[in-house]
Amino acid sequence: MERLKRRHAYAVCLLTGFCGGLLLGAACVMLLIGHKLDDAYRQVSYFQAASNEKDIRLQKLEDSFNTRKFILKKVEVHLQCEGDNTENTGLEKYIKDRCHNLLGKKVNDIDTDLVLEILDNRIVRMDSIDYKLTVQRIILSDILQLWVKVTEEPSIK
Repeated sequence: MERLKRRHAYAVCLLTGFCGGLLLGAACVMLLIGHKLDDAYRQVSYFQAASNEKDIRLQKLEDSFNTRKFILKKVEVHLQCEGDNTENTGLEKYIKDRCHNLLGKKVNDIDTDLVLEILDNRIVRMDSIDYKLTVQRIILSDILQLWVKVTEEPSIK
């Protein structure tokens, strides 16, 4: 009887050690490889945003190709961030999404005051952090260039 108890205790100990080692190994692998996965995810999201922007630009340019007017071809955003700049891609995408309907329009028909009203003093929430956008400069030619100052706002809950 004593021998059977020892075998049972040995099996339980072996099974516990195996499960513990498996969990510890999985945690170590996640610590070592998780950072690389996060970087790859950021690159993929950046390239997806760039691809979507170029697709929209191409479509708008193809639509207005027949007109030989001075048209808006591209929107460039220059962010001036204070502190951490991990959300730059998301903020640029947000600003470009607000201005994408201007692509393909005649430059003379675009009201820069309206663009200023759309973006200036706007508070944007990204990953539970509030950012305040302040437009510093606007240059309008065939490329709309926006210089936007980004400050982190205290979150109101």
